[in-house]
Amino acid sequence: TQWVPYYFREIYAVSVESSLLGSLALPVGMAVGTFVVPVLTDKFCPKNRMPAVILSALLAAASIVGFLFLNPTDPVQLVLIQILLFLAGFGIYAVDGIAFTYACDIGGRVFSATASGILDFAVYMGAAVQSIVYGFVFDLSPVMVFITMIAFLAINAGLAVPFSFKKKAA
Repeated sequence: TQWVPYYFREIYAVSVESSLLGSLALPVGMAVGTFVVPVLTDKFCPKNRMPAVILSALLAAASIVGFLFLNPTDPVQLVLIQILLFLAGFGIYAVDGIAFTYACDIGGRVFSATASGILDFAVYMGAAVQSIVYGFVFDLSPVMVFITMIAFLAINAGLAVPFSFKKKAA
């Protein structure tokens, strides 16, 4: 979430953090996504959550694409940016919420903590790596940060597709 105000300050000389909605849109979207989507998967697709992962990743990628075409110096476009920030956070953290549910699905009662720990480790190591990578990428070209995020989300969605068709053993 730290890249949002930095991006707008560096590219457009706009202080997004001065707007309460602008600074809260991404984390509020994250909170709502990580709660809503897992609840919906429990209700509508408890045996195969992968389509929700794919749709959430695609929502996040599409939301990030929108940043490339909007200018925060225009008040109307700034509102659209805030909506896209919310949707990007919603999609990204919806995947996170489903991942830990998936840990319980694959670990069962006996190994759910182990499976959750492995996924949690991967998430935090990924966060550490992305902090370093995005810093270097941002210094090369700020727009490349968005392209990198879109690419990673699209790759994750693509990798998830084959798993969405696998039948689980009963």
